[in-house]
Amino acid sequence: MADNKQLELLKNGTAAWNEWRSKEPEVEVDLKSADLLGADLRGINFKNADLRRINLRDVNLSGANLEGAQLYRANLNGVNLINANLKQANLYRAYLGRADLSEADLHSSNLQMSLFSQTKIEGANLKSARVYGISTWNLVGTPKDQSSLVITADEEAEVTVDDIKMAQFIYLLLANNELRDVIQTVTSKAVLILGRFYEERKQVLDALRETLRKKDFAPIIFDFEPSNNRNLTETIQLLASLSKFIIADLSDAKSIPQELSVIIPSFPSIPIAPILVAGEQEYSMFEHWNAFESVLSIFRYKSQEHLLANLDDQILDPIEKWQLGTDAESKAERELRKQKEKFESLKNSDPELYGQLLAAGVVE
Repeated sequence: MADNKQLELLKNGTAAWNEWRSKEPEVEVDLKSADLLGADLRGINFKNADLRRINLRDVNLSGANLEGAQLYRANLNGVNLINANLKQANLYRAYLGRADLSEADLHSSNLQMSLFSQTKIEGANLKSARVYGISTWNLVGTPKDQSSLVITADEEAEVTVDDIKMAQFIYLLLANNELRDVIQTVTSKAVLILGRFYEERKQVLDALRETLRKKDFAPIIFDFEPSNNRNLTETIQLLASLSKFIIADLSDAKSIPQELSVIIPSFPSIPIAPILVAGEQEYSMFEHWNAFESVLSIFRYKSQEHLLANLDDQILDPIEKWQLGTDAESKAERELRKQKEKFESLKNSDPELYGQLLAAGVVE
């Protein structure tokens, strides 16, 4: 239990307490299991204090010195810890729901098994904190430094990450064989389908999705509103990162240019299979993306039936070759094929000019 004399002294206010601490620095502070609900302790000196199981709910500890403090199982729900010094503090199994840790310094603190729910961490220093078993829900803000977070238990080989929101996931990935299997399954089967979703176009994409399902893929059609918690770009990046490959219907392109401008440069190891209704021309910016190795040849389909009938030969087989690295096509051959594709596009968009080039022997 807490030292009663120290509790009485604490009632005199922060200034009196800090003056006593400055005069008696060797005295061990023992406030374990004390109930300080709602107290105003701004700037308090609790350095190296024993605060195990203390109730600090809704306490104002802004600017407080809690360096090296023992806060095992402490109730810090709703606590104001703005600019507080929590270096090397032991917050093992502490509850920090709705706590405000903005600009707080938690360098090398022990946050193992603690609960962070709707906790504000804007500008906080979490460098080298131990976060094994931490539970994070709806964190608010971005830390100033979250590098070298230790995600493994004390007795395990040390593994570090640089993002507190990823800490739980990465540890589960390391420790849980079933989770690894799930992720491997998703990334080996997921196919992202991009395109227009008015009735005529969507019928084609839906038919493509059903055919891919029958071939044991897990197709994802991007025809929904992005999450309120992430913008369009983040949603596209997430879906793309989980995909084995991507099929992009360039027909009557609207959002496709924006989507591909995010995906192609960000994921060079994920092949993009562009398709286009015969007779239409790809949008102008696509010529730039066409130079990327991950962007395969455009397959121009005449109808839904034509697309599905040629799905293996024109889309799935080239994707498999590209991913296996068995495509023997040389760089020169690739450039020649790309040039032929450009001329094919020109044939559809300007038949007269194409005829002139054909007559001149420029194209075959």
